[in-house]
Amino acid sequence: MSISVRLEKKRPAMMHQMAVNCLHGFKQVLVDISPVNVVKKALILNGNVLQVKNQCYQLENNVKLVGIGKAAHEMIVGAEEVLGGHVKDGVAAVPVGTRVSANLKTKFLQGAKDNLPDEAAVKNTKEILQYLKQNNRGEDSLVLFLISGGASALLTAPVSGVLLEDKLATIKLMASNGLDIKEMNTVRIALSEVKGGGLARNLGKAKGISLIMSDIVGGQMAKVGSGPTVLQPRNLTDAARLLETKGLWDQLPSNVREALQKPETISSDNNVNVQNELIADNQLLLQSVKNNLELEGIPTVIVNNSLEGNAREIGEKFAEFVENWDKNSEIRPPFGQFNLKVQQGGACLALIYGGETTVAFPKVLEVKHPKGGRNQEMVLAFFNYLKRSKIYNNKRFVFMSLGSDGQDGPTDATGAFICSEDLDVNDENSNKIEFSLVNKNSYGFWSDFLNGERLVKTGKTGNNLMDVQILILG
Repeated sequence: MSISVRLEKKRPAMMHQMAVNCLHGFKQVLVDISPVNVVKKALILNGNVLQVKNQCYQLENNVKLVGIGKAAHEMIVGAEEVLGGHVKDGVAAVPVGTRVSANLKTKFLQGAKDNLPDEAAVKNTKEILQYLKQNNRGEDSLVLFLISGGASALLTAPVSGVLLEDKLATIKLMASNGLDIKEMNTVRIALSEVKGGGLARNLGKAKGISLIMSDIVGGQMAKVGSGPTVLQPRNLTDAARLLETKGLWDQLPSNVREALQKPETISSDNNVNVQNELIADNQLLLQSVKNNLELEGIPTVIVNNSLEGNAREIGEKFAEFVENWDKNSEIRPPFGQFNLKVQQGGACLALIYGGETTVAFPKVLEVKHPKGGRNQEMVLAFFNYLKRSKIYNNKRFVFMSLGSDGQDGPTDATGAFICSEDLDVNDENSNKIEFSLVNKNSYGFWSDFLNGERLVKTGKTGNNLMDVQILILG
């Protein structure tokens, strides 16, 4: 498969200026697709009638809000702005440290410190379940769920007989043995009263709408927070068989083994009335960035929206591509499933990627308190590769890797960028690139390089749509 792209003649004198323009556009995109705005766009209110996609609901000051996740606060703000007096009250589980706006009708419960289930999350989940049970008796009641990334840790209700520490030990065991997200969700759902649609099963006679913002590669609603409002089978036998097949059964806490061996209780979901809608994901972020770049006159192609793997290795792969880039021939972009045939016009081409990578830590570090994140590491690896190759004459490019949440690792940066002019910088910090990569201190390097001008700082955005990589070739 080949895609033809015509390069426009519009071309800034310096790639750095193009990077600045691109970053300005990225920041505007984050505003345009903020949780507040995507929720407001999803809820269409006409008098007393609420429309969500192709379904309509009659409102009589009967709306209850339930928010869960890192973006829950902003989603609640958007919902209360649209629905106004139709909102009776609400409750939301949010991360520790979340700043709460004044004058909201919703009560906010903080938990899951360090993005891990904790006793506060268990207590908050009990309060949310009690809230639903108090408001699920009437068919005219309407519960609006607002779900985002982080919900899995914030919404925690282990099945009877399983303690929080048992569940945490099981999750750690699965993660350390390489189980994928689908396999882990099978076990999580089996051990939870709220995952896999468990939260929605507490609706009773009430109607439910669930607006979901995905932080999962591929955007599957059922995987966001293990799908608390997406009805899925809770199969103890499948979970037990999976753990046996993986050779983990004997390593499980005894309470977990006992819970998975209990007789199956099959309940019908036919009476659960919930409309699940995906309102934002990484693809929305990428498409918005693409639209913005094309407004700047830069032909843009979304290559891959499921980028996963080691951040350093991926950064090096991008750099290898730039090293071999030849605008006069048909090319296969890195991590792409198609070739690009460039029609000459003499300007620039942008390739866009999305997903979420990881950083691998060595057992021994030479830096006492390293700071960095996957996006900063990827750009540093890209820079390091081209610096070492020294085959970059006449190569014109911009490369950036940016998070949508405004926080890359435990730092105040959302990512970093590099442009072709930077390869010629004779800076003593350049000798520290490899050292910084090995010691996972990418933030330390970028803070020193050009006085921190290549760090990108947006502040926390309240968003959580994974990352975006932008490679502009001149």
